[in-house]
Amino acid sequence: MIDSVAILPAPRSTPLGVLPPPAPADSAALRAMSEHVFIDIGEPGDALVITFGFAQWQHPVDFDFVGRLRKLEGILGQRFHRLYLRDPQLSWYLRGVPGLGVDVATTVAALTQVIAALKPSRVITLGQSMGGYAAVLYGHLLGAERAVAFGALSTMSPISARKLGDKRWLSTMQAPADDGLLSEQSDLALSLSRQPGLEMRMHYGMRPDIDEEGSENLDLFHARRFAALPSTRVDLHPKSGHAVVEHLRVAREIDAVLLQDLFDVDPAIIHRPASPAVDEGWAQWIVENRLLGSSPEQMVEAMIKGGIAPITARSAIAELERDPAFRAAHAFVSVTRKYESVMFNHQRAREIADAERGIERRSHVGRDEFLERYVSASRPLVLTRAMEDWPALRLWSPQYLKHRFAGAEVQVQRGRVSNPRCEQNAEAYPCEMTLSNYVDFVEAGSCKDHYITTSNGDLRRAPLDALLADVGSLPPYCRREGLPDASKFWYGPAGTVTPLHHDTRMLMHMHAVGRKRWRFISPMYTPWLYNAEGVYSRIDLDVPEHPLYPLRSGVKVLETVVEPGDALFIPLGWWHDVLTLDTCMSLSLTAFDFENEFTYSMPISGSGRR
Repeated sequence: MIDSVAILPAPRSTPLGVLPPPAPADSAALRAMSEHVFIDIGEPGDALVITFGFAQWQHPVDFDFVGRLRKLEGILGQRFHRLYLRDPQLSWYLRGVPGLGVDVATTVAALTQVIAALKPSRVITLGQSMGGYAAVLYGHLLGAERAVAFGALSTMSPISARKLGDKRWLSTMQAPADDGLLSEQSDLALSLSRQPGLEMRMHYGMRPDIDEEGSENLDLFHARRFAALPSTRVDLHPKSGHAVVEHLRVAREIDAVLLQDLFDVDPAIIHRPASPAVDEGWAQWIVENRLLGSSPEQMVEAMIKGGIAPITARSAIAELERDPAFRAAHAFVSVTRKYESVMFNHQRAREIADAERGIERRSHVGRDEFLERYVSASRPLVLTRAMEDWPALRLWSPQYLKHRFAGAEVQVQRGRVSNPRCEQNAEAYPCEMTLSNYVDFVEAGSCKDHYITTSNGDLRRAPLDALLADVGSLPPYCRREGLPDASKFWYGPAGTVTPLHHDTRMLMHMHAVGRKRWRFISPMYTPWLYNAEGVYSRIDLDVPEHPLYPLRSGVKVLETVVEPGDALFIPLGWWHDVLTLDTCMSLSLTAFDFENEFTYSMPISGSGRR
């Protein structure tokens, strides 16, 4: 979806020496900043929002809510002061903010001077996770009117965290505890119960994160402590984990939540005529979605969630439908629709027989049956006990790799968590490291952002080509010749996600370590999968009903979990996403004893379903 961000005038100059530097002109300059505090100055008497960046373990901590608050300023049609802070020390701001103070007390003193210089009408603190904890802590100490926090801890005491059963951050908590930085103020729930006054709007996810045990998110321990305090409202989000802000962003709800929590503004204000206009990007989106069969009512609803006023959305749709070019395209698309309906109906007819079967798990499927039932008929298959004589089954482990290939340089794809287009932009996120260091990352549980994936060529060069010596017998339809060029090694931690895509060849995925969840969609459903670029879909299967992707609801998804010793056959063109449930190692092969080279026409980048 298109985010409309208000273009702000240049920050006004000020003679007040206590103020931090002004906001950089663009995001690249923002990322390059060496300072850990900056300010967007509004007008005298405006509200002041102080934001605290959250912890990011694999790359430097960024400022948070920068573009979002600028967008809200455009929606509101009025300025407000914005002060952005970040903690590169990952100390939950208990060591202060470089450039402001070396601890909580000196940082509060510096912020108090900034507030006195700005003379705001009110002060609000804002943050998520680490930044959420800081928003409450500093909001309380600064005498702010309100703190808005997402997924905030209620204490930084490792003793209290153990009592609550929350062991996620113990190593982070221990360092400030050892340095004597913790005080009664560090236990926010206890401190606020004794000195109430700060109004709080808190948000927590209820769904357990992947690395958590139990039926609820550990954040709820902290939510319950805060909920017992006066002047506190706790909102729970059943479909979200710890990353509530990201959940609300995907759900297109974050603007409305911030408007209500920061400014007590009815979110309906974002639908007024002064909201963002229909620009060229929106115009293309309207044409594409009308050609795809989305109703004007569905589109207006989606545009409203994107910040367009209802009357503006309806007018834009009607205007484009009158365009002769659109009418010509509509006639052409109607022919394409006929082809799509044939595909869809054939798939539905085929599912009559396959409805209860799902993805079959079998052993010892002969070549003739494999070709007829799974290759030609295009059915995924799990071959069980397919690797019983593979040395890899008993040898491969993180420690085995570290011991045997400690100094080997490997190509690792990074940025997978922070960049939703990590697969499309894989070449832009290369990372060279020793296999020993990568194993340490995985074993420490801090590595979801890094993955040894199919984009590397490690098996074609020494010393990792020696891994192929651990390969045993292959299924009778696979060729051993040319294995280094026709196989890829996969190794990554639990919780690693490969987004929905299809391959251009058939694959046999030989799984040696851990478990992986695979979800499949027949290639016959391709017209309904919003394939706007290359082999990738815009759909997230964990968001089943997205207003921008209404066609996805008619698509059938098959699911299976592969375990050590399983071989998974992926037929030609089948869409799939993958989630590692444990630390996993596997080998994917494309060397079959039958034709496996195919040519696809790819959608033009920038077109397709938005």
